[in-house]
Order: sequence, then structure tokens, then C-alpha cells
Amino acid sequence: MSVTSRLADGYAGERSVSRSVHKFIIRTLWAAVASSMLSACTGIVVYEYPGPQRSYFDGDFEYATHKGAILTEVHGNPFPMPADRFRDLVLAHMKNAPSGPPVSFVARPSREILLGYKVVAVFNAAPNSDPDGMCANGAAEPRTGPGVSVRMDLVFCLGDEVKTEVAGKITSIKGVQDPLFREFVRRVTYAIIPVGDNEDRGEGGVNIP
Repeated sequence: MSVTSRLADGYAGERSVSRSVHKFIIRTLWAAVASSMLSACTGIVVYEYPGPQRSYFDGDFEYATHKGAILTEVHGNPFPMPADRFRDLVLAHMKNAPSGPPVSFVARPSREILLGYKVVAVFNAAPNSDPDGMCANGAAEPRTGPGVSVRMDLVFCLGDEVKTEVAGKITSIKGVQDPLFREFVRRVTYAIIPVGDNEDRGEGGVNIP
């Protein structure tokens, strides 16, 4: 190969990397703009880390849910209702919220889950809560209890290993039947797939359900 050819190949590679970085930056900015606009209207804020997350690789969530469901734990209950009813309501709101193929979030093992993977949701987690602790034992994570606002921490795990983490907060919610609560849960669940995952979230990835 000539020196000219090698230089041309190297330049093409640099342009490819540059385009990838540019796309990632644009996706992140659009996600931030969309989230800010929606937050101003609803009082919902989603704290989404824009960069690479832990051990997450493109397509991880799609692989973990390719049978149609993923085992999901729900801990904490900020409303005056039985814990099992609250859990079932949250799981119903989470259903099909991420982009990609349809997926159910289920409380019990079934043929539709891939063993080893799970999602853990913790409501009103205390400030000293830890995503690693949520994957290892979400029930043991300290919580603040009921309050004027609701916080939802969500982690996607492989065993006790955190793959992605996201959190959201909503203020001035009227109750568990408030339509904003459903929107809140779905927006946090949507963000469990990182912005940078082209396999699952696609180019741009800002269409929050």
C-alpha cells in the first residue's frame, strides 16, 4: 500500500470517528433540550447521565429483554396504598416504555425473562443510596418515606453488577392516580437505555413516551 493510500485511509478513519463523536454530542444535546422543555411543563425532571455507563454495551437491554420481559423489583411506596398494588401499578406503567421491541416488567420469574438480568426501582431513596446496593439488595436501601415530591431511582443489572442507572423526580403530584405519575414512571423507564445506544434507542433518541 502506498503512503498516499495509507494517509487517505487514516483520514477516512478520523472522519468516521469525528462523525460518530458529532452524532453523540448532537443526540445528547437534543435529549437535554427535550427533557428541559418537558420538565418546565410537568414538573418532572429526569437525571440521565449522557456518557458511557458502567459495563453497558450497545444492544444490552434489547438482548436482556428479547424473550419479551425482564424481572423487576419495586421497593418503596410513597403513597397510602398496599405495597403489592403499588408495585403492580408501577410495572403496568413501565410496560413498553423503553424504545425498541415491546417489553413487560414482571415481578416473578417466567419463560419470558432471561435469568441473571433484572431492573430495580426504588422510590424515595435516601441521599446515601447506592446503585450498586440497589442491584445487590434493593430492599435494604434506605428511603426517606412519603413526602411532597416523589423520586424514582432505576437500575438495570446483570446479577449484582450495575449496567445503567437513571433517576427522576416529580413535585406537586396529587396522588397515585394523577396522570402525571404514569408519565413520570414512563419517562424514567425510557431513560434506562442510555442516549448513546444506537441499537436500542436509535439516532436522536428523544421521543419520550
